[in-house]
Amino acid sequence: MPRYDVTCSDCGTNEREIPLKDFDSPVYCYRCGREAVREFPLGAIRGFQPFESYYDEVLECDINGRREKRQILNAEGLIEAGDKRGGARNFDRHAPDHIKPRPPKGISYASVREHDAEQNRLTLPPDIQGEGSDE
Repeated sequence: MPRYDVTCSDCGTNEREIPLKDFDSPVYCYRCGREAVREFPLGAIRGFQPFESYYDEVLECDINGRREKRQILNAEGLIEAGDKRGGARNFDRHAPDHIKPRPPKGISYASVREHDAEQNRLTLPPDIQGEGSDE
């Protein structure tokens, strides 16, 4: 649902979600109930930045948004390297087939973590207490 800045003459500006079906109907302040004015959203000034989901080879999972990628990197204790503005992959003119993001594979970060935990459980050294003593 789209978010809009709504300005009330008494209460000031606040942000509200307004369904598209109610776009043309009057907007009222949720604090005092008086009619308010829908303003151009301040978030739109930054510009819309579309994001297409892709498979990240390093993280071995699909990335579905910028926020999700930041959260995964933080959870793994990693820092993204390269040119955040243009993207390091877009620099290689000699390999045009390799600079495109890979399509999603349907692998979530949670499933990767579960798989890693299962692998760690299976590869733990066996309990060696009691072995070697023939009493």
